[in-house]
Amino acid sequence: MGLWLTRLEVTLERLVSCLPRQLVPLTSRILAGIDPLDPGRGQYLATGPAPRFLWSFPALRGGWYLLDLKIRRPDRSRRSLLGEAGATIAIPSTLRGDIGEVLRLPPGGQELVWQPAEAAGFFTQTAPVLIRIGTLEAMARMGWRVVSDLWRLRHQPPPARAGLRWAEALTCLPRAYRRTAAWRLEPAGLAQNYAAWLARYGTPRLPPLAGGPRFSLVIDGAGASPAALRASCDALLGQRYSDWELCLCAPRPADGPDDPRLKWMATATADQALEACTGAFVALLRPGDRLVPKALAALAACLARRPGLAMIYTDADEQAAPGDPAVPDFRPDYDPDLLLAYDYVSGLALLRTGLLRAARGDPVPGAEAWDWALSVSDRAGAAGIAHLPFPLLHRAGSPPVAPPAAARVLARHLERRGIAARAEFLPASASFRLHHRLPDPPPAVTLVMPTRNNAAMLQRCLTSLLDLTDYPAFSVLVVDNGSDDPATLAVLAGMAAKPGLRVSRDPAPFNFAALNNRAMAQVDTPFVLLINDDVEALEPGWLREMVAQGLRPGVGVVGAALWYPNGRLQHGGVVLGIGGGAGHVFKLSSPGEPGYPRRLAAVQRWSAVTAACMLVRREVYRAVGGLDERFVVAYNDVDFCLRVGAAGWTVLWTPFANLCHHESMSRGLNDSLAKRKRETSEQAAFRRRWGERLSHDPAYNPNLGLQIEQVMLAWPPRARERM
Repeated sequence: MGLWLTRLEVTLERLVSCLPRQLVPLTSRILAGIDPLDPGRGQYLATGPAPRFLWSFPALRGGWYLLDLKIRRPDRSRRSLLGEAGATIAIPSTLRGDIGEVLRLPPGGQELVWQPAEAAGFFTQTAPVLIRIGTLEAMARMGWRVVSDLWRLRHQPPPARAGLRWAEALTCLPRAYRRTAAWRLEPAGLAQNYAAWLARYGTPRLPPLAGGPRFSLVIDGAGASPAALRASCDALLGQRYSDWELCLCAPRPADGPDDPRLKWMATATADQALEACTGAFVALLRPGDRLVPKALAALAACLARRPGLAMIYTDADEQAAPGDPAVPDFRPDYDPDLLLAYDYVSGLALLRTGLLRAARGDPVPGAEAWDWALSVSDRAGAAGIAHLPFPLLHRAGSPPVAPPAAARVLARHLERRGIAARAEFLPASASFRLHHRLPDPPPAVTLVMPTRNNAAMLQRCLTSLLDLTDYPAFSVLVVDNGSDDPATLAVLAGMAAKPGLRVSRDPAPFNFAALNNRAMAQVDTPFVLLINDDVEALEPGWLREMVAQGLRPGVGVVGAALWYPNGRLQHGGVVLGIGGGAGHVFKLSSPGEPGYPRRLAAVQRWSAVTAACMLVRREVYRAVGGLDERFVVAYNDVDFCLRVGAAGWTVLWTPFANLCHHESMSRGLNDSLAKRKRETSEQAAFRRRWGERLSHDPAYNPNLGLQIEQVMLAWPPRARERM
């Protein structure tokens, strides 16, 4: 939602809060399937598939009511209200767990059953508030949500927004309001409505072209069916850009197309065909690949704007089998670290022919596309590589991976680059992990952990870090922010006696950025790791992996994979712009899921990572001025990472350092008006500082939406702004 919509929403909230309303006295008790961990802090554990609270109140007068609470749950469970008559109402929440639902309740009711989840697991929630409101306020609140959702989703076809239409908003507002709930509960996935998206946004609007370079396309057709070769040829013959040639490594079929630009080379390999290419640029395709009619014209237009480019790659889509819906393959901008994990650029990747011939080594059959891309990227550098974020290629299935050939290509590339790392193939994700060696002795690391009155969790997390971590040169600096709870003070006193652990007292008003900045004055190690007091280690080698990545040239920040206690992902990298600020797009993924597309299985660059567990070079921390203390709680880590990136350092995330994050166990939810006001203020300051950068995250494809922490289509794509 845009900033102007947020301001309108705040103004509307102030106005309707002045209307007559009546607070309903409500008592809440556990009905079934819930273990109260710490009710005073809103912390509960659902022990079964149907956890329920019973809410009781005096007999209601029939009419409109507002349900107000905040909940955070580490999965995609639905929340439901069950009325006395058996009716079930699904309750949506915002990205941050806010619930402000308008309900029409019948007269005489005295109970509601609240089901906060559909499965076992930890959750936090505030005390429920039920308010009787007038018709005017009910219509205003429902009207605002319907109108704001219609505006945000105005480019999407009705099926993608649960059938929500303007006409229904005018004729039957309550029904339109329930449709907004349906959309928020089950947003459309990538494959849903992709055909409609593709028809509207799939190809760019191009300027008039006055000539351009010749493009050579190579297809290794050994063993391919005539139908697949014919499909690829027909797509090329339908191109609006005519200066191209196609070298087919296959015998010409009897009914093959007759065009002088088609060169049939019956016994040639892809590398041999490369030598016969006459174009200034070359691309390697697979049999059955079909370029959209404007594909080559779009590439020529890109080169007209940036003639010095050495490589351009585009997006694509894939169809697993005839009749199946196509699934888009929307890629990030050039990321040399991700390219070391798997070949994410091939498909339609245009390479400068002369540079490729000079850079490549001996042929590696079975991995030519990755070999070519890595060879050119060595010489071109980031400035010579462009990503054209349009699906200009339709593929029939995913390209096969030949691990032995791919391993040879990667090993040769690492040798060329002077990277001392051991490559390990991961069959589950068809990608590679690089094991970087640590020096002997390894550099010292200080873990900085702010805390306050969090005895049980602090004890648990410190014990796991000290006992499980196998890194030989680390210490922990606990920054006590004025704890006065006897249990916490006892934990701190006991821990202070342990070797490698110090306790520093800092009773100033809570400011996460300031606490860490002041603690840095006590740090003299080359690396510092900012870590929350609700994060515990899951494996011995997590810090070894983070330091090994942090020692690589140019790396300034390294983030880890953080998991909720129920095994769902909490942090796999931060995407700019989600929810108007920033968010974790792969949140709640299950262990073993490769992510979209395979990004949860690879070391890669993100614009930011969370400071719940963030390794930083001490020199980098000081060079950029540390965390900005104007961001008291939120966005200080994202802002810090963006400043690190702007200073020329790399921000990395690794899936091979895994820890458990009990999110919100330390400071709880933003359930008070003051906390919500502070959060809104910090988001506004973050948006003012970074502006358009939030709409152009190079690590996240502009065809993907930013409404929620889930991969979905952008309507319209931000790609239009880039062309």
